[in-house]
Amino acid sequence: MQVAVGTLLALLATHSSADTNKCWGFAFTNDNKPPSGDDYECVSVDEPSDPDTWSDNQFCAPKGIGLRWSFGGPIKGMKCTPIQEDAEPEDHHWRDNYICIERDAQWDLKWSMTGPIENEGYKCVPWREPADEHTWHDNYLCAKPPRPIATMTQQLPLKGGATTSDEPAVGKFLSVSSRCTATLVAPRVALTAAHCVDYQSDTKSDTTGTHGTVTLGSGATRTVIQRRAFGSATGESDVALLVLDKACPKTITPISIGSAFPADGTLIRIFGFGCTSESTTCQRTGGDTKQVVTATMGESASLCPGDSGGPVIVDGKIVGVNSAAKWFGGDVFANPTTATLQNEVKALGKEFPCGSNGCPDGMAKCDFQGGRQCMTVRSCQILISMSKRDDACIPPRVLCQCEDGFMACEDRGSQCSVLCTTRRRPLPKKMTADGE
Repeated sequence: MQVAVGTLLALLATHSSADTNKCWGFAFTNDNKPPSGDDYECVSVDEPSDPDTWSDNQFCAPKGIGLRWSFGGPIKGMKCTPIQEDAEPEDHHWRDNYICIERDAQWDLKWSMTGPIENEGYKCVPWREPADEHTWHDNYLCAKPPRPIATMTQQLPLKGGATTSDEPAVGKFLSVSSRCTATLVAPRVALTAAHCVDYQSDTKSDTTGTHGTVTLGSGATRTVIQRRAFGSATGESDVALLVLDKACPKTITPISIGSAFPADGTLIRIFGFGCTSESTTCQRTGGDTKQVVTATMGESASLCPGDSGGPVIVDGKIVGVNSAAKWFGGDVFANPTTATLQNEVKALGKEFPCGSNGCPDGMAKCDFQGGRQCMTVRSCQILISMSKRDDACIPPRVLCQCEDGFMACEDRGSQCSVLCTTRRRPLPKKMTADGE
C-alpha cells in the first residue's frame, strides 16, 4: 500500500460518546488491520482483477449477521448489495461484486457512489482506497435497520434512565435462558417478549420452576407454569404471556393493555431491568434495578440487555413491549394491543390451570387427563347430564372436585363409559355460582 492512512474506522453510532466504543458499528479498513475487539466479523473485499492494492481491504460488521463478500455475483439465499464503481475500467471487473448478509438480518444496506446518503435515515461508512485512482473517494456503504423489525444481542445502555419504584406490576423475569422484564396484566398473567421465552408455547402446566420466575415490585415471586408466545422473531409480534402459579397480592394492580400502538413522536415511558450505566454497555445480562426513562417514540435509544419484555406505557396503559435495540435511530417495540393477544389475556384469566390457591370465583377444580383445569358449574352440570346417555363419550379419568354448590363426579372407565351413578350426587336446588 502506498499510503499510511491506517484504519479508516467509521462507526455507525447513536447519540452519546459511549456509542463510539467497540461494542457496535461497521468499519472499513485499508491496511489489513480490523478494529480491535471481539464484536466484529470482517471479510476481505478484494477484487482480484483490480491491481490497485485491494488485497488488504476489509469490511467489518457486528457479529451475527452472516457477513460475506462475493466478487462473482450475489450469493444465493442471502441478502446482497452490489458494490461497484462505474469509473473503474471494464477489465477491473467492478460489476459483479456484492456484500451479503443473512436474509433475516435486520439491516437495510445501500451503496452510494456519490457521497453519503443523508436524507433517508441511513448512516454511512466511507470505502476509500487511496491507491486506486478511479474515484474511490466518494463511495459509501450505508445501513439502516428497518422498522419495526430489528434484532441485536449487543444493545445500547439505558440513557437518561432513573431508578424507580413506580409501577410495582413491572417485575423481573428470570429463566435458565433469559433475564428479562415482565409486567402483570392480570392477577396470574404477565406480559413479556416472545424472545424471552425462546418463542415457546406450552400445552401443559409445569410447576417445577423450569419456565422461570417473575419477581414483582413488592418482592412477590411467582413461578411461571405456562408460556404463550405470539411471535417468532424480534419486532412487532415479539410478545408472550406468562401464566403464574398463583395470583399476585391484591396490593399489586395489573396494568391494562392499551387499544393502539403509539405513533412516532408520542411521549412514552420505558421500563426495564437492564443495565444502569454506560459502564455496563457490553453486558449480556440484565441488572437488578428497575429503571424508567421518558423518551419519544421513534427516537429513543435506551434499551439494554434485561430490558427486553418491559412495558412501554402511555397514559397508564401498556402500548408496547421492549423488543430490541437499534444501533441508531430508535429502539424497537412489539405491539401488544392486538385483539388476539388481548382476548388471550381474558381467556387465560378464566382458563389457566388451578394453582395452590384454587380456582377463580365461580369455578371448580377439575383434573382432566393429567392437567388441572378450572370448570364452571354449568360445565360440571352438562358433564353429569351427558353421563345419563348411553352414547355419551366422556373422556376417561375426568374428576371434578367441586366447591360447595358444585357436583362431584368421577369417571375412571373407558372413553364412552357412563359415570358411576353411585358416585353422582344431585345439584343443590339453589346454585351458588353461575347455574340457574
